[in-house]
Amino acid sequence: MDTVIVILNLESPCRDTAGEIYFMEEKEMTFEIFNKMVVDLIIKKTIGKYYLKINKVIKNNDCELTSITLLDSANKCVPCVYLENYFKPETTIADIPNIVEEIINTVENNQMTVQNFDWISQWKTAKEKISCKIVNTNRNEKLLESVPNRSYLNLSIIYYLDISDGCVNGESVQGTSLVRNEQLKMWNVSENDLYEAAVENIIGSGTLKTMEQIMNEFLDSGSEEELEDFDFTDDGNIGMYVVSNKNRIYGAAVLLDLDFMVKLSKRFVSGFYILPSSIHELIIVPYSDEISVKELNEMVNQVNESEVSESDFLSNSVYFYDSTNKKILIAA
Repeated sequence: MDTVIVILNLESPCRDTAGEIYFMEEKEMTFEIFNKMVVDLIIKKTIGKYYLKINKVIKNNDCELTSITLLDSANKCVPCVYLENYFKPETTIADIPNIVEEIINTVENNQMTVQNFDWISQWKTAKEKISCKIVNTNRNEKLLESVPNRSYLNLSIIYYLDISDGCVNGESVQGTSLVRNEQLKMWNVSENDLYEAAVENIIGSGTLKTMEQIMNEFLDSGSEEELEDFDFTDDGNIGMYVVSNKNRIYGAAVLLDLDFMVKLSKRFVSGFYILPSSIHELIIVPYSDEISVKELNEMVNQVNESEVSESDFLSNSVYFYDSTNKKILIAA
C-alpha cells in the first residue's frame, strides 16, 4: 500500500506516529489521529519553507477549532486553516496526502499582501477600523471571557477589526480580526470607546431586500437593492424581507444603527418582527394582527435546528421593533 509506505517514511517529530498509523487499517479514524497525521505530513512537505503554528481557537458559539498557519519571513498576512473543515469520519489514510496538498495550496494561494499593519497598534488609527457583531450570550461563555463585550437584549455585542487593507492575487479581500482584552489594554481605552467607534463605523451599511430578490440572486438574475431604493410610505406589501450589511458579514449588527432602524420604521409604520436568521442576516416580518408570534418562534427554532450551522447561530428568540417608541423588544 503506497500511501502507508509514504506516511511511514516520514521523518516525523512525533516518534509514535508511525506505530499509530501502521494499525490504522484496524481502527476507526478519529480526529486526533487525523490531526497528527496531517500535521506530520505538512511539516515534512514544508520544512525549511514555512514555520508551522498550531492553535486551539474559540470561535462563535464556543466552537473550538484547530487552527493551522504556515508562516514565512515575507510581509504577508496568511489565512488560518481549520482542520475540522477537512475531517470526516469516513476519511482514510489514502485521503491524507490530498488533504495536505489542498491545505498547502489554500495557504499559498490566499496570502494577503499588505502595506503594513502598524495602524493596529495605535488607537487613533485602529478605531477607524473597529466594527462589531452580535452573538448569543449563553453559547459564548468561554469566548466572552477573553473579549470586550456588552449585553444587548438577551444577546451580546463583541468587536473586531476590519483588516481589508490588502489583496490576494491582485484582488481586494475581506478580512477580520477579533478584538481581545489584551488589545483593550494596549490601546488604553474602555469597552465604551469600542462601542462608540463600532456603531459610528457601521452607520449607513444596512441593506434591505425582498424574498423575491433573494430568489433572483440564486438564479443569478437579481441585484441587491439598498434601503434607499424602497418607497418608505408603502406599507401595503405584507411579506418577508432580509436585512444585512453590504458585505453580508456579521450583518445582524445593523440593529445598532439607529438611523437604519428609523428608516425601516418608515417603511413598516405598524412595527415589525425581527427573526434572527444568523449572525450575518435577519428576517423582517411586518406587523399584522393575523401573524402569530408563537408560530414565528416555532419557525425560528425549526430553521435554526435544521438549516443554520452551529457557528452562525444567533438566537431562538423573536424580536419586535416598536416603531412608535423606536425600541426593540423581545417578543418570544
